[in-house]
Amino acid sequence: MLNEEQLRRFLSDIDAFSGVSEGTLDKLGAAFHERPCHPGEVVICQGAHGTELCIVVEGELLVQISEKDDSEEGGKTSRDVATLKAGDLFGEIGVISGMESSATVLASMEGCRILVMEERDLHDQVLRNSPTLAAGLLRSMKRYL
Repeated sequence: MLNEEQLRRFLSDIDAFSGVSEGTLDKLGAAFHERPCHPGEVVICQGAHGTELCIVVEGELLVQISEKDDSEEGGKTSRDVATLKAGDLFGEIGVISGMESSATVLASMEGCRILVMEERDLHDQVLRNSPTLAAGLLRSMKRYL
């Protein structure tokens, strides 16, 4: 579990949060809660409405996209499209835009830990007061465009 100073330092090293004030980092730190993820645990499900902004603290999570296959049964196949590691954000598109999640994110190993912030906390406590943070989160979304 990260203490207050470790959390502030960890957040300040994330590109989306670069340039935000220490006060904003403190608000971010207070709004996030840390939780473990177990191997195979689905953190975000493709097609669901995103309600959480997440950051990988430790371990790796897989990003998978499900697609209909060409079989007569009309089943689905999943393919891995990315691996998220410490410092990587995910869930920001759903939280900011209200769009459905474009992929499933699941823990791939023991020892995974993530920081989680609820949508309302991001909007109520942080984005309204920090245009720099809002711009940083929008920058982080460019990898999907």
